[in-house]
Amino acid sequence: MPDDADTLEQLNSEIAAAHERLSDALSSADAKTVLVVGYALAAATFLATQHPEEILGALAYLAFGLAVVSAIFAYAIRNYREVEPRVLFNDYFDKDRAELLRALAATRVQHYEHNRDLLNTKVAYWWRSLALLLAGTALMISGILVHTGSHDVKRAAGRVAAHHVVSRRVTGGGPAGSAS
Repeated sequence: MPDDADTLEQLNSEIAAAHERLSDALSSADAKTVLVVGYALAAATFLATQHPEEILGALAYLAFGLAVVSAIFAYAIRNYREVEPRVLFNDYFDKDRAELLRALAATRVQHYEHNRDLLNTKVAYWWRSLALLLAGTALMISGILVHTGSHDVKRAAGRVAAHHVVSRRVTGGGPAGSAS
């Protein structure tokens, strides 16, 4: 390890900047998980008003529920490590600058690695929640279209049946042996 305080100062400032970027990424991941939860709940509420095809609707609700659970797991990851000021002060207030910077850099590297692993786990949960949200949305749209399409088929069949009844009356055609 170098004893040059300037080198150690530079190392510490780089590590601190990396910590700051990691902290921003963790905050961004949290904001994205909140958006997934909000969208999934809004989509499930919308779906409840649409009377989708039963199986596709149930699968959409399941996907939305799993998206919310996965996003909550992502948001719940909170065991971040940071430098503890009291411990740092108690252990290094009587040490020289180079020794303090060396210990600070080593501690920050360990904390960074731990926090990076947490971020990777958080992001994996977020991606799962996003995939489930997209699947739920596709199932929701399919369920609504299939259900709406079955209404159109019934209406079209009703129009064909009504047309036959009207045409029989107009042309005088009817069942064999009937008086017109």
